[in-house]
Parts: sequence; structure tokens; C-alpha cells
Amino acid sequence: MSKERRRRRRCRDEEEEEEEEIEEEVEEMEEEEEVEEEEMEEEEEEEIEEEVEEMEEEEEIEEEVEEMEEEEEVEEEEMEEEEEEEMEEEEEIEEEMEEMEEEVEEMEEEEEVEEEEMEEEEEEEEMEEEEEIEEEVEEEMEEEEEEMEEEEEIEEEVEEMEEEEEIEEEVEEERRRWRRRRWRRRRWRRRRR
Repeated sequence: MSKERRRRRRCRDEEEEEEEEIEEEVEEMEEEEEVEEEEMEEEEEEEIEEEVEEMEEEEEIEEEVEEMEEEEEVEEEEMEEEEEEEMEEEEEIEEEMEEMEEEVEEMEEEEEVEEEEMEEEEEEEEMEEEEEIEEEVEEEMEEEEEEMEEEEEIEEEVEEMEEEEEIEEEVEEERRRWRRRRWRRRRWRRRRR
């Protein structure tokens, strides 16, 4: 075999080797690209999943926030209603207290009026009693005067009758009558008292 042929063959072999190497490199590159693509896809998928999860979490958080806000609104409304009810109750209590105070004042005024009327009635009764007592005293005084006059008259009659012995019995009877009258008058006065 000639040198030229060997050289050509060697060159061809080298070329083939180079081609093989290139092919191998290309294959490796393709494999690497595939691997990279797969990794990229996986990463993208993971990222997408993460994004989806984040979105879901955000949605959940938003829902929770909305629920919390709704609950807060409901609580605020309830608090406002409770405050309104309390205010109404306080107003009712104040009105009741005012009414009670007015009633108490009216009762006190009525009691004062009743006391004054009672005092006036008592004073009138006392005055009437005093007047009656005065009248009774006057009547008694008049009766006593009458009795004194009668006694004087009787004494005069008795003196006259004593002068005459014949009419002693009449004198005694007159005295008895006089005693009876006096006794009746005294009893009548006692009854009146």
C-alpha cells in the first residue's frame, strides 16, 4: 500500500472519527438540551404549581379577609343595635324615674293639702268645742243665778212661813219640792256634761 493511500485512509479515518465525535457531541448536546428542556419544563410546571398554590392561598386569604370583614361588620351592627337598645332602655328608665318623681311630688302635695285640711278641721272643731263649753258655762252660770234667786225667794218664803206656826207643814213640803227641783237640775246638768 502506498503512502498516499495510507495517508488518505488515515485522513478518512480521522474524518470519520471526527464525525463520530461530532455526532457524539451533537447527541450529547441534544441529550443535554432535552434534559435541560425537561428540567425547564419541570421547573416551569413547579413554578406554575407554585403560582397556582399561591393564587389559591391568596384567594383563601382574600376569602378569609372577606369573611373577617363581614364578621366585623356583623359585630359592629350588633354592637350598634345593642347600644341603641341600651340607650332606649336608659331613656325609658329616665322617663320612669321622672314619672315616679312627679308622682312622689304629687303625693307629697296631696299629703300637705290633707294635713292642712285636717289641721283646719281640728282647729274648727276645737273652736266649736270651746264655743260649746263657753255656752255651757254661760248656761250653768245662768242656772246658778236662777237657783240663787230661787233660794233667796224660798228663804224669804221660809222666813215668812216660820213666822207663822200654822203653816210649818207647808214650809217643809216647799223645802222638799225645792230640794227635788235642785236635785233634778243638778242631775240634768251632769247628763248634759
